[in-house]
Amino acid sequence: MPQIYERSIIRFGDEGGCVVSLPIAWLRYYGLGPGDKLDMIVDGDIIIKRKPKTENNVSEEKGPSEKDSIDKS
Repeated sequence: MPQIYERSIIRFGDEGGCVVSLPIAWLRYYGLGPGDKLDMIVDGDIIIKRKPKTENNVSEEKGPSEKDSIDKS
């Protein structure tokens, strides 16, 4: 069953740009960090998806299960 998390859009920079912050627990769990790329699928809704690791940086992809505890703050 999909889980829904609320995130805030934060103003960034002098030209009106914005960012969406991600909790450190998510970054650690999914192995994400500054400079990593994400896909945004826009079709009425916006879905953010992790890009697969390159051949030079291969890691086993896994998703959360009902047993996994992710900090929702």
